[in-house]
Amino acid sequence: MKTFVSPHWTLEYCIARSRLLSPLLYQAVKGAIDEIRKDDTSIAAITDTYKAFSNGRKQEEIAFDLYQNLIVREKISKPIVAQHMAKALEQKESVTAMDLSDEDSTKYLIDAIEYVTSNNNNQ
Repeated sequence: MKTFVSPHWTLEYCIARSRLLSPLLYQAVKGAIDEIRKDDTSIAAITDTYKAFSNGRKQEEIAFDLYQNLIVREKISKPIVAQHMAKALEQKESVTAMDLSDEDSTKYLIDAIEYVTSNNNNQ
């Protein structure tokens, strides 16, 4: 057994800190918000584009806003966000494990996936 611990707070926050995955998480959160609104639930407004949302801010500020101010404060369902994130990842073929292992916030995820899928560890 081996553990892989998030270097920054939570899984969602680490994903939001990733320059590659943050736009996809934003898209997933926006999709979840749109889905919630269809059920006539009041929820905070969100800008139409990631570019407008990020607006030249530091990645840490964007990550905090995505995670704490949208997902947590607005009580957006993490499973719904995860479903939308999976769809966004399926459509984004240019993000590779190599790219994500180069980012501090997502390297632990790639390391964990490689560990559990390695033939040496499946005995």
